[in-house]
Amino acid sequence: MVFTNPAYTRTTAYRLERLEATKEGRALCLGETSFLLGRAKVLSVPDECTLIVTPHEYARSLNGQSLFFNGKQGTNGVQATTRVVAIEFGVPMVLRVESSKGFRPGDPFLYLDLQPGDKFLIPTTMVMGSP
Repeated sequence: MVFTNPAYTRTTAYRLERLEATKEGRALCLGETSFLLGRAKVLSVPDECTLIVTPHEYARSLNGQSLFFNGKQGTNGVQATTRVVAIEFGVPMVLRVESSKGFRPGDPFLYLDLQPGDKFLIPTTMVMGSP
């Protein structure tokens, strides 16, 4: 199945393991998988829309700016959640985010692949033969 969001620069595909019936309808079971793209450590919080973090290789680009994390959700795993707007790769790395509220130096910054509001498609294939 493929997850999409207009804020993302890339879509993500996951293997659908099974569907399960629930009282509310159906549950999509993806099996044992992680929605964690990576992690960093918050080094400083200079303003309300910036975090200075340890670098992540997926943000490195050979030609121009990498947009890999743009639109993805980030959290410290406790109470702070934000969305990545842009990244300036370097050592340290600058994250432009919707809000740095709740993040503190020393916090982890967890890059998440999925977030509320994502949509998904389940691609299918049909093969037809002559009778």
